[in-house]
Amino acid sequence: MIQRLTVNFRGQSALLMMAEDDNTRRLRDILEKLGFFVSRCDVLSEGPQTGSAIACAGLIIVDTDHLENPTVSLLAGSMAPIIALIGHESPSRLQRALEVEPFSVLMKPVGNRGVFTSLFFAFNAHRRHRNLHDELSTARERIGSRRVVVKAIIRLMETEGFDDEEAYRRLRQESMRSRVSVEELSARIVARGQDRQRNESTGALHEDRDKERKRK
Repeated sequence: MIQRLTVNFRGQSALLMMAEDDNTRRLRDILEKLGFFVSRCDVLSEGPQTGSAIACAGLIIVDTDHLENPTVSLLAGSMAPIIALIGHESPSRLQRALEVEPFSVLMKPVGNRGVFTSLFFAFNAHRRHRNLHDELSTARERIGSRRVVVKAIIRLMETEGFDDEEAYRRLRQESMRSRVSVEELSARIVARGQDRQRNESTGALHEDRDKERKRK
C-alpha cells in the first residue's frame, strides 16, 4: 500500500542535543522557518529533565561527535525519529553514531542545503519502520492465535472423539453462542485441559505417596 509521505513539518517539536554553537544556531533558524518548535539540551546532560525532553520530542537531532553511553541509553527508548549530526567520519565515531539508530544523518557544518532532505528521510523512514513493526507484531499475534486454535481442536478430538472438521465446526458454533472469538474460546479450552492434567498429575502423585506409606 502506497502511503502519503511527510513533507510538511509545521507544528512538530524538535530537540537539539548539542552544545550552543554556530551549527546549533543555524539549525534552529532553519527548523523554525520550517515550522518546528525547537528546544535544546546539552548532549552530555542526564537526569529526569533530559529524559522528559526526549520523551516529548517529535524529532531528535543529536551531535554524535560528543556522544557518551548515558545519552545512548536515554535515546534507546525514544519513539521519535533521530538524526545524527556528524562532523568526524572516523569509523569509531560513526559506530557510536550508529548506536542511537538514526533514521538520517546531517553533516557539519550545517548549511541551508541538506536539512530538508535529512528531515524528509528521517520522518518517512521512521514511519515506515513503525508500520513494519506493527505489521510484524500483528503477524506474531495471529500465529500465536492459530496455534491456540489448533491445540483446542486437538483437545476436542481427544476428549469428544470428533474429527478435525467437526471439532472446528463445534468450536465456531460455541464461540458464536458465547459471543467470544474463536481464539478466546480456544484459549479457555486449552487452559481447562492444562488445569485438568495438573490436577490428575497431582492426584496420581498423592496416590503413589499413600501407597508408599502403607508399604512402610
